[in-house]
Amino acid sequence: MDEKTDEKTLVYEFEKNALERVRAEFTRWSGRDVFNLRVFYDAGDGTPDWRPTKKGLTVRTELIPELKKAVDLAFKKYEASGKMVESVEKMPGSGFVTNP
Repeated sequence: MDEKTDEKTLVYEFEKNALERVRAEFTRWSGRDVFNLRVFYDAGDGTPDWRPTKKGLTVRTELIPELKKAVDLAFKKYEASGKMVESVEKMPGSGFVTNP
């Protein structure tokens, strides 16, 4: 890792499409703890490494409760819209969703 990035802890990852993944991770950046939700892409160069894009969001860890509120409200609106897909299931106790 470069000198500005000290450590990363992957929390969750899911496939966005055949060439992109979304990763949720805790990162220590320039001496600060942050939460990073970012799109990564397969560079197609034969390496197993996924590279980050500029698409994403980074917030200080103390703002995670606010981010959760936003996601929970978005999920409620999505659920109320009747556009729920059968394959979407609630993860026990989290309020987040996964596509199995």
